[in-house]
Amino acid sequence: MRYRTGCFHQTEANETGSLFRYGKRCLLAILLAVVFAPALLAQADWKRGQYASFTGEADILSPTDVVIRKSDPGEVVRIRMLHGDFAEVGSSLEDRPGGKVRLADLKPATAQDHEAWTMAGAQRKADEAKEAAPLNSEASPEEEVALETKESGMPTSATPARPAFTSRENSSPVWGWLPAGVKIHSLARIEGGDIVLAGECPPPVGWPRVRGWQGAAPSTSTEGTPLPFLLRLSANGREVKDGVVFAPEELGRIKLVREAPGGALWVLTEQVGANLGGKDAPKAARCLVRMAPNLQSIERVIPLSVEVGDFAVDAANRPATLRFPSGRSGGGYLARFFSEGHFERTFPAAPDGPTRRMKLDFSSPTLADGPFAIWARKAETLPDTATPLGPWGSERNAGQSIEWTNVKSGKNPIRGADLKPEALAIDREGNLYVSGTIPFHMGFPDFDPFLLKFSPDGKLLWTNTFLNGLLSEPDQKTQALDIDPTNGDVLVCYWQHGNNVKTLLLAPDGWLTKFTGTNGNIKIPWIGRVDAATGRLKNSTYIHSRMPNSPNKRWPDINSASVADMEVAGDGKVVVAGGTTISFPTTVNAFLPVVHEFGGHPMLAVLKPDLTAPHYSTYLSAGKGDVDHLATLAGGAVLCVGTHSLEGPPPPVTTAESLPEYLSPTPPAEGKECGFAAILPIPADEAEWSFHTD
Repeated sequence: MRYRTGCFHQTEANETGSLFRYGKRCLLAILLAVVFAPALLAQADWKRGQYASFTGEADILSPTDVVIRKSDPGEVVRIRMLHGDFAEVGSSLEDRPGGKVRLADLKPATAQDHEAWTMAGAQRKADEAKEAAPLNSEASPEEEVALETKESGMPTSATPARPAFTSRENSSPVWGWLPAGVKIHSLARIEGGDIVLAGECPPPVGWPRVRGWQGAAPSTSTEGTPLPFLLRLSANGREVKDGVVFAPEELGRIKLVREAPGGALWVLTEQVGANLGGKDAPKAARCLVRMAPNLQSIERVIPLSVEVGDFAVDAANRPATLRFPSGRSGGGYLARFFSEGHFERTFPAAPDGPTRRMKLDFSSPTLADGPFAIWARKAETLPDTATPLGPWGSERNAGQSIEWTNVKSGKNPIRGADLKPEALAIDREGNLYVSGTIPFHMGFPDFDPFLLKFSPDGKLLWTNTFLNGLLSEPDQKTQALDIDPTNGDVLVCYWQHGNNVKTLLLAPDGWLTKFTGTNGNIKIPWIGRVDAATGRLKNSTYIHSRMPNSPNKRWPDINSASVADMEVAGDGKVVVAGGTTISFPTTVNAFLPVVHEFGGHPMLAVLKPDLTAPHYSTYLSAGKGDVDHLATLAGGAVLCVGTHSLEGPPPPVTTAESLPEYLSPTPPAEGKECGFAAILPIPADEAEWSFHTD
């Protein structure tokens, strides 16, 4: 037997050695090919139509070098065009844009790799669609028609009336401790003016007239698990009228509670047990539950497959939910439940009937060509929307030529394609208002505010960003959103964080429009009153303390405050509560006008409807604490619920004889903080205010 190698003939005796040397050369050639082939291909051997995969995370650019998105390691693309060190590529997934990438970031991929990646992408899209859908079951056309007919006949009614600060029924202030371990997560007013507190408490429950869902209130729970509860107070906030405590297997943690027409109550809970929802009780991780006014029966349960950050209920008892963004699945979702049907459509192409859903990000058809096109599509002119980019009172900026960005690099400042919805409200006509922020990245994180108005069927009516310029320097975040019951105006509060740069529009006659300096770290609320018909800002003001001697040398001009809750009273006054540090502006008739210890202290401010001055402003304690929730009460008072430190200056606790029966004059013996509640009468007359320093 003979083997031919090149042009030489070898005898059988030399076959073994020659074969060994030949194998070594082949192995070396294979190793060299594995090491250098990708580099060679990247430099010279790429072809149009070839499949490639990313070696790691890389930038995918537009023709003008704007970063469209980041690649995933191993993501497969197909080359459309080659030019220099770059290739134009098309995404293998429908929902991911192509663009320009560096050849050095690519390596060859096979058609099999491409097929596997496409299948994985299809599965990813299916998973995200399932996660995003509030409801997943289907309904027949006959069921849809029947439900839409039923829905169209539902009566509408006004939301529960809110009291004004006129009556003097509540004449003296109240300040007391909640029992140890009690946490209040939400509160709402129901028809008739009663206040419902939602939270959790350790067993056993000691409040009077509080029962369990099935008889006596539970005296124990598994491993000390807190028990969810609903506590109904009288309209003046001083009496316990009713309450129900749930075992952990009956109802999960109640996160939010909302008022509804007819005295019913909607709650957002983490789960519903079979003995509450019946044999068809959903196994979903979260549920919307409508309870009867007497808190003794469940009227409706809606399972949710997503994490809901906020929800609201309209005058026809129809809830809407706002899903906050999470992970890589894009922006949040706005969903509205028009009927009892567990099926859904997208908003734009459907009549009143089943559930509606809309994705809130730059890829949404409703938004991409509208108010955010200036950022999402590098628009040269500003669309005719209520998005002022000039001084207070400037005209609508229809067709106004603008600069693409004020970022020094000139690149697109958008970080990702997400909007960050943060709060939801519904007016009496069923219009939906969504407040949130737009994420940017300009070498450091930055978030600019937006407020959107949608019609009941999901049509975008207007938007406003409240910016005095294209982009702002401080960060913003929504703190509160509410509707004025007297005229339908929208009140929105943003928390501004950053240096003293005036970027949000400020009414010249607003209450506080100036800071104390130009070198300070500010964490202050901005409150705006917005015309519901046009989206134009009517009034605005800041709320902040003023520190004459900052303890931080880097930031000598600190201004600080934070709003946790806001409500517009029945006479249009704007009530805000939260925490602030020393030298907060208070009125001379304040419950507590001055504190001396640096740090966060609970505060309450009642502003005139036009936001030009406080009607009443006060601290609630000289000790450390914060107000988390508030409600206006019958009798001209405000109920504030929050947390307070058990260390430092004592709070102004009311004597035991004057305290409501759900509060205590003494704090718990252990722990660092405890819940409290305060009822503060609001004087009928206005008073002078000042930044107290002594």
